[in-house]
Amino acid sequence: MGILRRSLHVGIFLFALCASVYAGSKTEASQMKREALIADAKKYIGSPYVTGATGPQSFDCSGFIYFIARKSAKVQLPRSAHAMYRFVEHISDDEIEAGDLLFFSASSSGRITHVGLYIGNDKMIHAASDGPKTGVIVSSRNERYWKTHYVGAGRFISSAKGAAGAASDNSDKQKSDAPSSGKDRDKRTRGGGSGAFIDNFYCSFSAAIDWSLFKDNAFDANFRGACTEADVTISKWPLCPGVGTMIRGYEGGAVFVPLMLVLSPVDSVRIYAGPAVALGAPTFSGERMSVSSFPGVFGVSFCTPPLDAGSVSIRFTQDISYTVFKKRDGSMPSFGDAFCTGFALVTGIRVSLPMRAFGGKRGT
Repeated sequence: MGILRRSLHVGIFLFALCASVYAGSKTEASQMKREALIADAKKYIGSPYVTGATGPQSFDCSGFIYFIARKSAKVQLPRSAHAMYRFVEHISDDEIEAGDLLFFSASSSGRITHVGLYIGNDKMIHAASDGPKTGVIVSSRNERYWKTHYVGAGRFISSAKGAAGAASDNSDKQKSDAPSSGKDRDKRTRGGGSGAFIDNFYCSFSAAIDWSLFKDNAFDANFRGACTEADVTISKWPLCPGVGTMIRGYEGGAVFVPLMLVLSPVDSVRIYAGPAVALGAPTFSGERMSVSSFPGVFGVSFCTPPLDAGSVSIRFTQDISYTVFKKRDGSMPSFGDAFCTGFALVTGIRVSLPMRAFGGKRGT
């Protein structure tokens, strides 16, 4: 019995020793991979910024990270910054190590618009498209612009910290009010918790004028009415789907109210469509019209780059929309009348802000 007990103790000791050696070896390998990644990234400092470029002569921001991760770390990341953010393991700020990624958003929809490689000492190497310096440069993440637009950090190479250190860190986090672990944050970011659920939603409001280039079947710019709009979109998915409504007031007191499905495939473009109801009957081409409830309205909105004021983004917008109108007796107008009646240009200002702004704090 004593021999069996001693053999068990020896076995446990050997197992613990092997586990420690393995963890140490893995940690050392991760550290070497991170150091090699940063050293390779620094070789490209000074390379010019070119939209869509993935190196080796020029890069855009995600193209640089995509290139260096594949070349040095042998990791195939997604091509866009937004897709990278969805791919990596999300980590809290106190877990960031040199070799992790930093993500930023200058988009009113919440889409990730920039990514950089953290190299330690609060600095990152990245491909910048504008500012005093462009191309592959080193910047402080404490610069005002980057602090304002910072979203979070992500990891695609395993931590270089030892297992014991990581366990100690996790224990300390549980005893304090520090940010939660990377797994917890990742879960929240993907909709697993209430904080991230709020962070996925963005609200937008607009005020605009409704005008047209046609009147009475003639080429003649004319004012048609005023328009307000509100929508809520979800930034969690690539197309940023959402729902919205608008109120268009026409001369004569007629009001047009559609309920729309909204998609934003890119930050500067919105596509919307949906059925509508009308109160009153607007007059076009000398004839009173009614709105066809279905298909209602559909259109495309083009937005300028945002002017940011804290968490609020302000843009100028130009919509090209078409509303299906019919005659009061239910019949359809001629093709020319239908086009002149339904085609509209909506020009205005759009204000967007994250849903979390209504709660007075940013989710993390």
